[in-house]
Amino acid sequence: MKATICALAFGVILLAAGASGLRGGEKNVQQYLREPMQSFDFEFGRKVGLRTPPYWKKVGGRGLPAYTEGRYDSQVRHGGQTSFSFQMKGGDCLYEYYPKRIPVDTAYDYCLEGWIRTEGLKQSRAYLGIWFNDQQGRRIPGTKVLTSPLSGQNDWTRLVSTPV
Repeated sequence: MKATICALAFGVILLAAGASGLRGGEKNVQQYLREPMQSFDFEFGRKVGLRTPPYWKKVGGRGLPAYTEGRYDSQVRHGGQTSFSFQMKGGDCLYEYYPKRIPVDTAYDYCLEGWIRTEGLKQSRAYLGIWFNDQQGRRIPGTKVLTSPLSGQNDWTRLVSTPV
């Protein structure tokens, strides 16, 4: 069982919610002001010998056994030369990006977009999640948004969260 996240298309997308410059008749702000805020490049970390992408860390705890791991995969990839694959081995696996690495502006909405491929997920699900942390790195209640989960066997699937 494994879930793989693609190399180049994984990133936080900035959506301008109340940006100036829009004319009164324009209803879909997203189509006019949508640009990558942060992209996660799996190529660099692998090239310099990191075990995980820069600023990513494995999350432990109940239901997240130590024997599961994420690792670079140059055989199964989407777009780039490397993906980041979660080796489930019968348990669940979770990685998160370090808090306070992406500055945010309250004038904007944010969402997460990425590509995921799954193999043989029977009990586990693969998804992307986004939330805000305060200046001390603590999660702010009510800001967590998850994409629709994938299970079973899926070719590369684009997942996009709703804006936060």
